[in-house]
This record gives sequence, structure tokens and C-alpha cells, in this order.
Amino acid sequence: MFANISDSNKLMADLADSNVQTKIGQWTIVWSPVIYDHDTKSQVWDNIMCVAKGQNLTTNNPQYVVAIAATNPQSVFDWLQEDVNTHNMVLWSSTNPEQGHISEGTNTG
Repeated sequence: MFANISDSNKLMADLADSNVQTKIGQWTIVWSPVIYDHDTKSQVWDNIMCVAKGQNLTTNNPQYVVAIAATNPQSVFDWLQEDVNTHNMVLWSSTNPEQGHISEGTNTG
């Protein structure tokens, strides 16, 4: 699910703020904020992410940043099913299956 328009507009306004730009340079959102909400009736998001493009202030080369807010303290699902669920390990499919494992909670979200 995409973040609502007012959240996206607020993020864009913050990035366009001259006070912010003097500290971090000019940035644009290239992939809209997306929200993961395990229970759409809860009205509490579990995770949110977006991709921003800006310039490295040292090299002036373009750079992309994936911004992830992976823990929402208001989300019980986030705490119990993702953050605290570290007892069970699962294969990390992007690595060698014999070596790479991550917690089940990390795998969930």
C-alpha cells in the first residue's frame, strides 16, 4: 500500500525546505513511500520505505538512498512477529544456503 498523499507531500515539502537543503543538499523521491501493514484494519503501519536521489556532497556524484523505517513502536505485530521473533532461524535465500541464516522475524519484515 502506498503512503497517503498528505504524508508524501509532507516528505516532499521537507526535502524542498531551504534549511534542510543547506544541511543535506537537494534530494527528490524517486520511489513513493510504500507502507507494509499486516492488518489493514489496524490503521497502524508496520514498516515503511522509500527511495530518494541526491548528490554526494563530497564527490558531487549522484547517489540513491533506500530509507527504511522498520520498527514502528505502535505496531504490536512489528514488535512480536518481526523484532522479537529471533529464536527460529531460516535460510537466507540470497546467500549460500549452507551458511546464511537470518532470524524468522527479520525474514518476515
